[in-house]
Amino acid sequence: MDLQVKELFARGVSRARLEATVAEVPVFPGSLDAIRAAHEAKASQVILSDANTVFIEAFLQKEGLRHCFSDVISNPASFDEEGRLHIKPFHDGEAHDCPLCPSNLCKGSVLQHLLGATSPARVAYVGDGGGDFCPACELRPQDLLLCRAPPSDPLKRFGLLRRLEGPAQATRHGGIAQVVAKVVKWHSGDDLLAAIRGFLR
Repeated sequence: MDLQVKELFARGVSRARLEATVAEVPVFPGSLDAIRAAHEAKASQVILSDANTVFIEAFLQKEGLRHCFSDVISNPASFDEEGRLHIKPFHDGEAHDCPLCPSNLCKGSVLQHLLGATSPARVAYVGDGGGDFCPACELRPQDLLLCRAPPSDPLKRFGLLRRLEGPAQATRHGGIAQVVAKVVKWHSGDDLLAAIRGFLR
């Protein structure tokens, strides 16, 4: 991504245009309602993403949702004085040893740390990509994994579902990856909203 945004800068794409574009990323309206519902229920919400902090913050600010999240955990990004965006890997320096995750971010290790630091009674984890499989394996029996699945336009394939249904894989702990949390498939924002409301009851 850092190389891609470098190329965009070389082609004259300004900071304002870049931020405005990523802020307009389409999202299911029901997904935004699910965030608001969780906030109204005083649930602690955290974003754990393999995107970057600038893109996520731009989207949250545009939607008026930044106050709903206690933290945004992603690849750190910032603009330099010339307006060029720089994106760094979340795990900077010594690489992690997780066979399930890309070198820049192991979401599983981050979630493991969050669970240890906050000791929540229950967790609802919403995911769709392959990078969500590792943290899904960190969830506990009382937790909920909301996994995007087709039909769910405009996308047709989802990495998390593929890995859940695929062959066994090893984890960074040395065992076989498995998800013990309850798994609920979602196809739309309305599905997410209903699942979150049910979870919060």
